[in-house]
Formats: sequence, C-alpha cells, structure tokens
Amino acid sequence: MQQKEYGSGTKGKRQRSDDDFPNTDHVPDGAARHCPVRGLTIGSQVQMAITRDNHFVPQWHQRGFLEPGRSTLAYLDLAPPTKVLACGRVIEERSLFDAPTKRCFFQTDLYSTFFGTEVNDEIERKLFGDIDTRGSQAVRAFAGTDIAAWHEHFGTFFEYIDTQKLRTPKGLAWLRAQYPALHQNELMMEMQGIRMLHTTIWTESVDFR
Repeated sequence: MQQKEYGSGTKGKRQRSDDDFPNTDHVPDGAARHCPVRGLTIGSQVQMAITRDNHFVPQWHQRGFLEPGRSTLAYLDLAPPTKVLACGRVIEERSLFDAPTKRCFFQTDLYSTFFGTEVNDEIERKLFGDIDTRGSQAVRAFAGTDIAAWHEHFGTFFEYIDTQKLRTPKGLAWLRAQYPALHQNELMMEMQGIRMLHTTIWTESVDFR
C-alpha cells in the first residue's frame, strides 16, 4: 500500500476533547524471543496476534480530524490498485472513498522484522506504542491552554514530531537511500538510532546565551 492523503472536508475548526487523543491504539505488550527494539529485555515467546498493518499516522491522531458525528475520513489513495477486466483492459479502482482510521495511513510490514519464518512486531507495539502513548498526551497538552502542561510535555512533543517525520514510508525511503545495503532488520535498528536526529539539530540551533 502506498502513502495516502486524506481530508475531513471541514472548513472550520472544532474544539477537541480528550476523546480525540486516547493513549494508544497498539496491541498490549507481550514478551518475545527476539527483541529488535533497543534497550528492551528479551523474554519468552507468548502466543498473541501479530500486528502487521503498521500505522505511520496513529489512529488517535487521525481521529482529531474527523468531522463531528462521523467515524470515517475522506481518503485519497495516490496510487489506487488496478484491476484487469475479462476483455484485458486495465482499470484503476476507486482512489477517493470514505474509510475508518483503521484503514488509513498504514502499510503492511512497514516496521516488521523477520527471523526466518517468524515475524516480529515489537517495534510497532513497544517502541511506537510508548512514543504514541506519550505523544498523545503531549499533543493533548498543546491543544489546551494549560501553560504548565506545555512545559511538562515540551520534550515529548518534539520527540513525537521528530519520530513522526521519520516513521512514514517517505521518511524510511529517505533513510534507505542513505544506507542502500541495509536489509529490513538493519534498517529498523538504524531508524531507532537516528530518530532524534531533527530534535538534536533543532536544539543545537538555539542560542541559550
């Protein structure tokens, strides 16, 4: 699935509530035999559903753009699938349609790592699960007027923005272009290593004198 665009069709802004920013949409944590996430302890394998449809725009973030009373987004597929008719003619399927957040802004195995025939989803669940949980709280804080909350979540807010810039198919394609010899597992490790790249640049550009 290619990167998409969406819009809610709403011309004006609306007041956002806490329901717009739930903590996370990720599957509950479980130990795994292989641990591609830096800094996590390897435990025993637990049988559980593997998350392979990886949202590069969290569902809680998408819900902030829903029109009041609606549960779907107007979704534009920039590369719609094609279909071959019985006569041999190739047509494009619909490119604009309404879709729930579950079907928007995801790509299968975008963050998955592979060990033989095993698929590991700990980057989706544990790395981005934690970032999205804290990021949703930071976005909620900056959507409000509590100055103390702004200060409390200042660092987390920019960590979320920085990670969001790199975790998209476009961001990962840029990273892969810098390291074309890396396979998927190595690319995911490198992504974790430089995910604070832009925050570091932004911080060092500020003169605190």
